[in-house]
Amino acid sequence: MEKPTLLIQNMSNADYHASKAVSSTQLKTIASKSLAHYIHNLNNPTTQTDALAFGSAYHKIVLEPDTFEKEFFVIDESKRPEPDKDFRSAKNREWKQQQMAANAGKTLISSWDYTRLRSMQEVLLNNPFTAELINSCDEIESSIFSEINGMDVRVRPDAFNQRLILDLKSTE
Repeated sequence: MEKPTLLIQNMSNADYHASKAVSSTQLKTIASKSLAHYIHNLNNPTTQTDALAFGSAYHKIVLEPDTFEKEFFVIDESKRPEPDKDFRSAKNREWKQQQMAANAGKTLISSWDYTRLRSMQEVLLNNPFTAELINSCDEIESSIFSEINGMDVRVRPDAFNQRLILDLKSTE
C-alpha cells in the first residue's frame, strides 16, 4: 500500500536534506549520469561553497524576504579595522571571526553579494510578469514527500500553485 503524499510547510532546508527519501536531484543524477554517481554523491556530500550560499540567499531574498535575516547575515567590509587591507590581515581576520561568532548559525554574505542580490530581486519584482508569477504561488519552499513504486521520494519546489511550478536559478 502506497503512502499518502505529504505537503510539509515551513520545514527547514536542513531537515528536508536530512530525510532518507530520495530527492528529485538524486533521481536526476541517476537518470542523467549513473547509479555510481548517485552513490558517490551520497558518500561524498558537497560542502557549502560561495556559489551555493549565493544561490540559497537568492531564493530567500526573492521568495521569503521577510525571513532573510534569520538565515543570512551581511558583513559590511567597510567597517573592518584596517579598511585598506583584506582579510589576510590579522586584525581584519579577527574582526571577521567576531562577526561570524555573533551571527553563529547564519550564512555570511558579503556586502558586494548582498548588493547584487538586491539588484536581482528588484529586476524580478519590478517586472509585472515575473512579479505576478511569484505572487500567484500558494506554496513557497514547501516540501513534498511521497512514494513511487515502493521508494520514498521527496521534492522541494521553489514555489508553486495549482497551475505552475517556479524554479529560480542564479548564474554568473
